[in-house]
Amino acid sequence: MLTETEVLRYIERRLGYKFMDLEIDPKEIIETIQMETLPTFSKFFPYIVNVYVNDLDKVTGYTNRWHMKTPNDVEIININRVVGLDLINDVSLNTGNDGMMFGTPRAGTATMGNPIDNQAMADIYSLQRNPTLYHFYHPDIIEISPNYTSMQTYQVILNCVHDKSFTTIPVNMREWFLKLALIDAADTILPLRNRFQSIQTTYGSIELLVDQLQELSGQRDELMDKFMQNINRQSNRKKIWFG
Repeated sequence: MLTETEVLRYIERRLGYKFMDLEIDPKEIIETIQMETLPTFSKFFPYIVNVYVNDLDKVTGYTNRWHMKTPNDVEIININRVVGLDLINDVSLNTGNDGMMFGTPRAGTATMGNPIDNQAMADIYSLQRNPTLYHFYHPDIIEISPNYTSMQTYQVILNCVHDKSFTTIPVNMREWFLKLALIDAADTILPLRNRFQSIQTTYGSIELLVDQLQELSGQRDELMDKFMQNINRQSNRKKIWFG
């Protein structure tokens, strides 16, 4: 589990804090990472959160909008998916739906276990159903349409910004996150240090390692390209398979 202390020590070691004081203090380094690194990293590799919404979360004045509460009030980026969304227009006690329940044949019907008739009935049934859609209103509202429903609770899977404590960063993504944090910290220090290429003292000239910071700063775009190349490999990302 990654912590603030580990992140800070990683950055300080690579920016040479043992040999000179950094231009910004540890608190400012952490704030930079929280404001810049976390949102960028989460855009590619979000913190996946499961929430449930029910009548207690209804938005006042609406029948099909709900507030979504996340752990530690982490910011919601978007909705990954809604589990069982295709069920919300079905009424299990409806006897006039040709033996269908939740989009599939009822147990005990003639088509139960017959994949050909099962598929034929599902195709015909899909023509009679209104499409079920959802929409996200920032910062925490989901709208599901149409507004009539037989479900009492919905499970919503959210893409969120990682927690500011850094504890939600996956272990297998720790190296990439620390690399991005180092680059963002270097970007913050570079304008301050760039005002002086070196400092003259009675003991000689002290180089401020501006070139190393510039090299780090230039690696952000390269790292973003790597993120883009690996974004589809996430286990929680939707994938479409073609047979």
